[in-house]
Amino acid sequence: MGIADAILALSPRNYWKLDEQSGGIFADYGSVPTPFTHLSGVVPGTLGPEVGTYALRLYASTLCTTDAFGLNFQTQGAASLMIWFTAPANGTPTAFAPCAGWGDPNNPTLRGLHFDQRSTANLSLEDVWNAPQGSAFVQTVPGYTPNWHVSAITETVSPVRVTHYIDNVKTDRPGSFLGGINQPTVPWWLRSASPVIIAHLALWFRELTQTEVQTVTSLIAQWPNGNPINGAPPSGGGGGAIDPTDPVIVNINTDLSDIRRAVIKDFRLGPWTPP
Repeated sequence: MGIADAILALSPRNYWKLDEQSGGIFADYGSVPTPFTHLSGVVPGTLGPEVGTYALRLYASTLCTTDAFGLNFQTQGAASLMIWFTAPANGTPTAFAPCAGWGDPNNPTLRGLHFDQRSTANLSLEDVWNAPQGSAFVQTVPGYTPNWHVSAITETVSPVRVTHYIDNVKTDRPGSFLGGINQPTVPWWLRSASPVIIAHLALWFRELTQTEVQTVTSLIAQWPNGNPINGAPPSGGGGGAIDPTDPVIVNINTDLSDIRRAVIKDFRLGPWTPP
């Protein structure tokens, strides 16, 4: 079973694969579809978390929004959110950088619920679900490697409780709530001032169980395309797919080991002696 099938098996209300390779719409595969139709500076089609799949790269000028969502997150009684993401984890940004949310995209930290990521040291990555008037739920990505990662959060009103998952690590936070009163007139949005790639954003108005979350997180696979997965975007800002003409840095001792052995055999390389 692939990631999309695993998420669809949990019957999400809204589910954006973010895997389109072109066009001006990111489709919603949930039971009450609300597609992302307002796209600015977007070049879809970055490599996704599974071989043969695609994702959305966010950086600088990129902005995607839905129409007004027409619901208040805090009146639902229970809710769950999930997102797949990967970022450079190279020591920046040191402050949390919002990249997806439900609220005002121009004031993400002041109005509405948002998902952020940061890196305070090389190969260190943290994620957070946050909203005004509520608590911030920070998790450190365990044993960071250049993989994709899954962040999920569930909230219930009775009892008041938030559960945060990063990959297969679960943290219960009894007595906590997400907060942030969302007006029915605000959209979902995707935007980031720091490089990040996202995919498989999903929403449920019920509490996912740990077993359900793990049917998705168990599908995390080693990223096959080198490190770092992410970096500066193509000139002009926005997102962008990896192009066959892009420069590639290789290590002759590992990536081209067969060629290195052939060169040593034929030319008997030795220490260089100055003339």
